[in-house]
Amino acid sequence: MAESFPPDEFDNPDLATHRVGAHRRRPLPGRRWIIFGSCVAVAAIIAGVGFLLLNLVAQGNQFIDDGIGTGGSASAEARQSSTVAAVSGSLSASASSSSSSAAPQSSTPVTPSSSAAVDKTTAVTVLNATSTTGLAASARTTLSAAGWTVVTTGNANIRASQSSVIYASSADRAAARAVAKKLGIDTVTRQSDASTAIVVTLGADFAG
Repeated sequence: MAESFPPDEFDNPDLATHRVGAHRRRPLPGRRWIIFGSCVAVAAIIAGVGFLLLNLVAQGNQFIDDGIGTGGSASAEARQSSTVAAVSGSLSASASSSSSSAAPQSSTPVTPSSSAAVDKTTAVTVLNATSTTGLAASARTTLSAAGWTVVTTGNANIRASQSSVIYASSADRAAARAVAKKLGIDTVTRQSDASTAIVVTLGADFAG
């Protein structure tokens, strides 16, 4: 069985003399103006803070510019001077290098060695093809003093007006030329049937 309660003002709403229950409160008069004013105040505060920050930044930039214009000008000029000096030194070095490379350089001519690497143990025969006695012995003395190996001296079967040196093989060419140079002979030829590796024939032109 449901519990009963004594009647009250909620049982007959028509008899209530004031608002009863959950209801929205009536807006206060001038509420919109209050909100608008609050927004304007907040905007003014933000604008003021922004203006203050801009002034601080401008003053900082001016301080930096002043520092560069006074104290920093000396260092800037010093850097500029060092840069100019470095560039000038580089140009001077390049000019010196160009002038030195363009200047004629003295060259020492290469003189070939007069004593070629020849085998002086090569057998040498000296023949006198003139009527003058002692030419073969004189040539033998000259060659022996220079270290050559003279194995035979004698008289040639024919007479010759011009001295000559012959060699038996190409291996003896250098030695034959060295012998001819030592004796002052110009003619050097190869003859495969030579009696020895090198044969010297002294003609009438031989000075002795």
